Amino acid sequence: MIKDKIQHLLFDFGGVLYQIDQTRTLTLFKQYFDNSIKLSSLNLNDFLAMPFFRDYETGKIDSHQFRNEVRQFFNIQISDLEFDGIWNATLIAPFDDTYDMLKRLKPHYKINLLSNTNEIHFNHFFPECKECFSLFDKTFYSHKIGYMKPSTKAFLFVLEQLKTESENVLFIDDLERNIAGAKQIGLQTFHFDYNKNKKILLDFLLSE
Repeated sequence: MIKDKIQHLLFDFGGVLYQIDQTRTLTLFKQYFDNSIKLSSLNLNDFLAMPFFRDYETGKIDSHQFRNEVRQFFNIQISDLEFDGIWNATLIAPFDDTYDMLKRLKPHYKINLLSNTNEIHFNHFFPECKECFSLFDKTFYSHKIGYMKPSTKAFLFVLEQLKTESENVLFIDDLERNIAGAKQIGLQTFHFDYNKNKKILLDFLLSE
């Protein structure tokens, strides 16, 4: 990382600023499955690779269509309210120091967000995190911009909106595949682990 070039910080949301556990949602959905069917052994990566999941996270289908796609695929009967409760089980809470971290960085950098997310999740976490979101200069959500990380199209869209060069942006994400996508177009990157290297990142960014 070249600190002198960094003008923009581009944060991931889940796993960096907000605690998530996607296995919680899949576990709850499995309670509705017939245990005799193959779907009972479905793993998280298979679930997240489903076409309807990607279509939802890029805004190609709306929440009503998404719920029905999931119901049909899994052959489950579940109300919209129950569905949304299970879907939002992935979302735990912001990390305790997220607001303080962003507030410390705000005087020194443009603060931006790039998140793979969807309408149901957004409607749940946005009211909860309004104070944090007030610190961002720009926010980019996959279901609104039409692109998901790690696609280079997502990062190119962000660069165009920020009106800056790739080397002026430090992208901070907890997933290696997203880091790799950012590197393809020359963004500076930091592979974030909340428990292991958050202090290293802050010390670097706030050093004189």
